Amino acid sequence: MEPTPKTSSSSVIEEALRYEAMGFSVIPLGKIEKINQDRKKINYPIEWKKFQSIRATIEEIKSWNYPNIGIITGEVSDLLVLDLDRYKETYDRELEQSLGLPITPTVRTANDGLQLYFKRPKGISFRNDVCIGHKGSGIDIRAEGGMVIAPPSTTSYGEYVWEIDPFTTPLAEVPPNLLVLLKVKDEEIKPKKQLNDLVGLKEGEGRNNAMASFVGKTLLTMHPDNWAVEGWNEAKKLNDTFMPPLDKQELSKVFNSILKIEWERRSNLPNKEQERKVKHIPTNSISHSELISKKFPPMRYSIEPFFEIGTLNMISAPPNSWKSWQLFLDACHIALGTKVFGIFATEQANVMIVNEEDSERLVQDRLRLLKVTDPNIPIFYRIANGSKLTEEFIDELIAEAKEKNIGVIMFDSLRAIHSADENNSTEMQVVLDLLKKIVREEITVIFTHHHRKKTLGKGNDDAEATRGSSAINAAISGHISLEEITREDGKFLVVRHLKSKVGEKLPPFELEVKTEESVVWFEYMGEHKPNDRALSETKEKILVELNSRSELLGRKDLVALKVGGQTSVKEATKFLVKEGQIEEIARRYALSKGLNMFNPEGKLNEKLYRIKKDLEVEFNEMYEQANQ
Repeated sequence: MEPTPKTSSSSVIEEALRYEAMGFSVIPLGKIEKINQDRKKINYPIEWKKFQSIRATIEEIKSWNYPNIGIITGEVSDLLVLDLDRYKETYDRELEQSLGLPITPTVRTANDGLQLYFKRPKGISFRNDVCIGHKGSGIDIRAEGGMVIAPPSTTSYGEYVWEIDPFTTPLAEVPPNLLVLLKVKDEEIKPKKQLNDLVGLKEGEGRNNAMASFVGKTLLTMHPDNWAVEGWNEAKKLNDTFMPPLDKQELSKVFNSILKIEWERRSNLPNKEQERKVKHIPTNSISHSELISKKFPPMRYSIEPFFEIGTLNMISAPPNSWKSWQLFLDACHIALGTKVFGIFATEQANVMIVNEEDSERLVQDRLRLLKVTDPNIPIFYRIANGSKLTEEFIDELIAEAKEKNIGVIMFDSLRAIHSADENNSTEMQVVLDLLKKIVREEITVIFTHHHRKKTLGKGNDDAEATRGSSAINAAISGHISLEEITREDGKFLVVRHLKSKVGEKLPPFELEVKTEESVVWFEYMGEHKPNDRALSETKEKILVELNSRSELLGRKDLVALKVGGQTSVKEATKFLVKEGQIEEIARRYALSKGLNMFNPEGKLNEKLYRIKKDLEVEFNEMYEQANQ
């Protein structure tokens, strides 16, 4: 069989429309990259769950502007796909031969495997299944709710092309041997049961009763450790079949009421202590040899070099110091895979922001000011839902993150999502352990946090300035802080890279905060050099003072006029004399020449200053222009 010619990326939409005309439900796909031999990372630019039951319209498809395309399998496309991973060492070729596979539309995958398209058998709902027949067979099924990458998609490791296209070859029926392998014989195929039969709902009963009955029966089949995630997911799936579905708050209320009843029932069982022990899963240690010989993939960052993928990270600052703005910008760049401030690289990932401090309107206002308004940016929001960090909430977040292919979850702020005493390390460790549960799913977590009020006489150690227990600083992998400073030429943020467990810390750098016609943005200004900056400001102030007076001024006079401190005035006058911008005159000489002095009293050898005569006219002109 000769593969069909490569299709250019410009024809992706044309191919998607051809698939739609055949009755396939298509979705857009973004960048596709290989993580390892068995896993790939697919960027889903839109939420595609609805296309598992409703096909995209022609107008929707034409509006997409993405490099790749996918086809939903199952009932919506009347399609079942057999995935043959022939490139794997454990692939069972004998099992493939025993299936008696007919000629049917076939895709050659980027991994050099095959995907065979079959007409979905009527009257039964197939589920996706990995390694059918036995573990490691390398033969998978894509069915209800599944998805396959379709030609002419291009990945970082190869292309998807038709070996036998569906436009000239009709879809074959699923061969009998494959049905047997799926434990489904022809005579066993029966019509689907009605919803009432499935959940035990009597005629006339409503959605709440149906859901309560279904949840009760579902929880009976599960271990309590799985109720919060798996049980909740099953309830949401059923709710999606209701017309209209229960709203989220009502669904949660029904689910939690049944959860409480079932938990109390389980707690009264005589083997309660035994059941508790089941929650601990024993693990074995590994030897030094095993650890030292392990091969790990190269370091990857959500934002390089600050936040490593799959770690817990913090952005801290005093109140009202642009933390949320910074977080929104970071979210936008990560979701688009673009550089933060045009400097720091990101790895594209869908993002979720949990914000319990602000209203939806306030968040929208800030996003609009930042010009983050593209409706296709893959960012999701949970705003002002009253959520707190609990096991149930974290499990719900993780489940949604997997459903929406979210790689980064941001909390704005940490204080708003927990009720623990932040100065109590034991209580805060519980909060941090919950956040680490997300991290263990290889999801990056970034949260904002406030600094404590500064104490007079204390140093400016931002790592220690964060509010609450030291357990917070100990738990995080990456940490940056923001400090707002105002100068005559504008408002600036000093960004300090305070912690990095995996790489070198960057020196502090500055961002200029710019506002113009209802737009806010941050411009990268390079490395922050506080001593040089203070010296430059003091020099400018000295020149202004000297130019505005006819008297000679000494260093003590300049300090009294609040030009700067003793040290900065001393350094600044030295530089100005060296640069030839001011003259240095001893008081003895000034007295002998009858020159005016700001303070006529002082030591005879005291140095006094004035603008250098040949620069006076030029400076006056510059000063007048600057103040027009």
